[in-house]
Amino acid sequence: MSNNIKKIKRHVYFSGNVQSLEFLTPDGKKATIGVIMPGEYNFGTAKQKETISVLQGMVFTKEGSLRPGGYPIVFEPGTKIIFSCPEPVAYLCLYG
Repeated sequence: MSNNIKKIKRHVYFSGNVQSLEFLTPDGKKATIGVIMPGEYNFGTAKQKETISVLQGMVFTKEGSLRPGGYPIVFEPGTKIIFSCPEPVAYLCLYG
C-alpha cells in the first residue's frame, strides 16, 4: 500500500439524507463516493473544480438540466452546487 493512502472519512449532511466516504485516489487527489436521498439540496459554492458522475438515479441541476446515470457534471470554482433528486442517487465526485 502507498504511504499517501489515508483512512476513509465519513461525511453526513442534511440530517443523514446525504452521506459520503472520502478517500484519496492513487495520484493523491481527493474523491468522495456517496448516496443522496430524494430531495433538494444546496451544497454551497465549489471551492475547487468538482467533477461528479452520477452512477445511479437522476439529478437536476439548478439550471434544470437532467443528468442521466454516468454523465459527468463539472462544477468550476465559484459555481453554486444545487441538486434536486427525484429518486435515490449514487455518485462519485473527483476534486481538482
